[in-house]
Amino acid sequence: MSVATIIDAAIKTATVFFGVGIGKITIIPALITALVYFNYDLIDPENHPRVTKELKKSYDFIVIGGGSAGNVIVNRLTENPEWNVLLLEAGGHETEITDVPILSLYLHKTKIDWQYRPQPQDTACQAMVDHRCCWTRGKHREGVETQNASIFLKIDTEDGPKCL
Repeated sequence: MSVATIIDAAIKTATVFFGVGIGKITIIPALITALVYFNYDLIDPENHPRVTKELKKSYDFIVIGGGSAGNVIVNRLTENPEWNVLLLEAGGHETEITDVPILSLYLHKTKIDWQYRPQPQDTACQAMVDHRCCWTRGKHREGVETQNASIFLKIDTEDGPKCL
């Protein structure tokens, strides 16, 4: 299905539901979204990781996991042009949804989620199947940061040691 076909169908649907004038105005955000979705590689080409087909015989540093910390470490290490750095990541490329934190719920239980399930709980996750929560973790270069809407929680200095 082409982008033009999708846009035409969207305009017809909006016109039926909202009337001629309003339908075409309210469909503009949807059209922009569709254009960005189908042309994402053209809009954001520098955001894609450089994938190498040939590995070197040795590296100065190998970082496993391209989550929030892994990416920062690799970035800092590559500031020295003398060092060879390899980042190993199990997942594939990010999607356009990973760039928008509010859309993170759409990433749960997908191919870029490890889909971990903890052991059955007696006092939690009672509405979940087998009393097991979904423990989402990112399986791609940006890691769990994109799976949890980029939320950062800081532990209180008094409570922190008690948690450990």
